[in-house]
Amino acid sequence: MQLLSENMLKTIQSLSVWQIYLLGFERILALGFQLLLTVWVYQAVRQKKWIYLLAAYGLHAFFDLAPSLSQIGWLTNPVLVEVILLVELILVAYGTKAIFCKKS
Repeated sequence: MQLLSENMLKTIQSLSVWQIYLLGFERILALGFQLLLTVWVYQAVRQKKWIYLLAAYGLHAFFDLAPSLSQIGWLTNPVLVEVILLVELILVAYGTKAIFCKKS
């Protein structure tokens, strides 16, 4: 029994080293973004401000935009997609800190 199809194995074997590292980098960005979204959802429940929950949904859609555009062919450079994701992550991290980590 094979876990992967023959076609999938050929695709994986054709990847270059930088593409494999880029996949790992993308997973790290996604994990960081999910942690930030967890803060938004937690604050929505804790403060009973459901606008934060809606904001978390919107931010998630915003984060998925670049990979979606890549899948339909509008963005063809995978490095550009990852740079966009990194910029989005930095912006959301800054916004999250500015909104929820106010010093009193």
